[in-house]
Amino acid sequence: MILFFLSSTGQTTTKTDSSLKKLPGDRPTGQTTIKTDNGLRNFDGDSSSVKNKGLFLEPVEITAIRAGDKSPFTKLNINAGQIAKTNNGQDLPYILDQTPSVVVGSDAGNGIGYTNISIRGTDASRINMTLNGLPYNDAESQAIYFVDLPDFASSTNSIQIQRGVGTSSNGAGAFGATMNFSSNAFFPDPYAEFNNSFGSFNSWKNTLKAGSGLIGGHFTVDMRLSRISSNGYIDRATSDLKSAYFSTAYISNKTSIRFNIIMGSEKTYQAWNGVPESKLYGDSAQLQQETSSKLAAETARMKAEAKAQAATEKLANEGDSHRRLPACLACHINNSGGPIETPVITGQSEEYLLKQLNDFASGNRKNDVYGRMRDVASKLTPEERTALARYFQGTL
Repeated sequence: MILFFLSSTGQTTTKTDSSLKKLPGDRPTGQTTIKTDNGLRNFDGDSSSVKNKGLFLEPVEITAIRAGDKSPFTKLNINAGQIAKTNNGQDLPYILDQTPSVVVGSDAGNGIGYTNISIRGTDASRINMTLNGLPYNDAESQAIYFVDLPDFASSTNSIQIQRGVGTSSNGAGAFGATMNFSSNAFFPDPYAEFNNSFGSFNSWKNTLKAGSGLIGGHFTVDMRLSRISSNGYIDRATSDLKSAYFSTAYISNKTSIRFNIIMGSEKTYQAWNGVPESKLYGDSAQLQQETSSKLAAETARMKAEAKAQAATEKLANEGDSHRRLPACLACHINNSGGPIETPVITGQSEEYLLKQLNDFASGNRKNDVYGRMRDVASKLTPEERTALARYFQGTL
C-alpha cells in the first residue's frame, strides 16, 4: 500500500491591486508575532513566510476526521509513549485491550496472527479504521485484517478511539467506533533502534528502525524492518510475519509532500477445523463420496475396537484354552489376591501393570512361584499385554 499526502503550510499573503498598492484591511507592516501549537513564529515586515519552514504542519489527513477537545464524542487519545509500553509484538487490538469498552480475541490464543476486536459489543465490520486518514476496512466485507499490519504499532505515533458514532467521513460505517492511527511523526534528529522481544510459545519480535532526521532543511526519511514469529497457544496456530515501513517527506515553506509505503508478508497456519474443498466449491457428489468414506472408516474403527475389547474381556474372564492360558481372574480375584503367592492388583496404574507383564515376558522379573506369570506373559502378544493393562487399571 502506498499512501500519498499533500498539504499546504497555509502561507499568508498580502492583497494588492494592479498598481501593487495595499488594499484596505491588509496586514500592517512591521514585526508580527503569531502563536502556534509549536511555539511563537514571526512575520518580518512585508515578508509573508513563516520561519518554521513548514516543519510543524498539522497532518491535514488526520485532523479532518479526528475529534477535538470540544467535540461531543466519547474518545480516547493514546500517544507514542503509551503505545510503546504495550507494544510486545502482538497485533494492534492488543495495544487497545485495556481501553474502555474494548474486547479482543485471537485465533492462536496469544495475540499473534489473526486477531479480532469489538467495541461496545460491535464487531470490526461496524468499526471505521483509518491509517493516516485513509480507510483500511476491507472494501467488500468491511472486516479489518490486523494480521496484514504486523508490528505497525512500532511506526504509530498516536491513536484516537471514538466510541459510538463518531466523526468518520470515509470508509466503513462507524456504528460501534472509529479508530484513527497516525504514523506521520516528524523527527528532526537522526536515530536508530534495534529491539528484540521473546515470550511464551516461542514468540519472537525483532524490529530495526532508523531515521535520517532533517536533511538539507527539506527532506526526512524513516524506515522500519520487522519480523514476528510464534508457535501460538493453540495447536497448529503458528505465525511467521514480516513487514517493512518506509516514509519520506519533502518540506518547504509552501508545501509538504509525504510518501508512505507499507509492505510485507504473513504466513499463518490453520488454527481451526478446515472446510472440505468439495463443500467450498459446492461439489455435492464429491462431498457425498468423502462423507461416505469417512463414515465407513469410522465404522470400521469402532468395530475393530469392539472386537479387541471383547477379546481382552475373554482373556481376563475365560483365558485361551488353545494356548493353555488361564483366565486372569482365576487368580487375581476382585479386591483380593488368589493363592498365597498371587499379588493384589487393585488400583494399579496401566503403566505399572504393563511394565510387570513385559518384565515377566522377557524374564527380567523372576519372583513368581513356579514361573507361572513368566509362562503366561510370554504367550501374550505385546498388543494383548497392553490391552490387559488398560483393562485392569484401577478396576480391581
